[in-house]
Amino acid sequence: LLVIALAGCAHQAPAPEAPARAGDFYPLELGHAWTYKIRPSPPGAPDQRTITIRERGPDGSYLTDAGMRLTKTAARVMDGDRVLLQEPLEVGNNWVVIPTASDVERYEIVEVDATEQVIGGVYKGCVRVRIEQDVRGPRGEKGTLVGVWTYAPDLGPIHFKQRLGIEGQGAR
Repeated sequence: LLVIALAGCAHQAPAPEAPARAGDFYPLELGHAWTYKIRPSPPGAPDQRTITIRERGPDGSYLTDAGMRLTKTAARVMDGDRVLLQEPLEVGNNWVVIPTASDVERYEIVEVDATEQVIGGVYKGCVRVRIEQDVRGPRGEKGTLVGVWTYAPDLGPIHFKQRLGIEGQGAR
């Protein structure tokens, strides 16, 4: 009877799963590629695009064939000086990026532990980030570009949804 009691005490409960880190949502390694279906695609334009990490920069960044310079730490993912995703990975976390003197981009985490279905499958544990940027139209009219980007753990960005609203013209 004593042996059974000691064996029962030796059992360990599984370690709690570590919370996801921002860096877990953007894998960076040479040759890694993302292919996106573009809907609707502009007339005469391709209906998909592939972005591939082609080389490692002298500063340790990863350079893509789309001109992105990606870096990450456990707590943040960046494209050049632009913060794409940062901790805490909680709904409501927000930050502002000022890429040029006249541009302001506002980011906010709007969903965590989301499920996203794309052509490649169904992904769970995703993070959705809302991006809003004031823009100017071709004739100087004011507008807003609003997007929601979805990141899947260990895969990176899997879905982009954007709309452009020009004052007096509605969203496109």
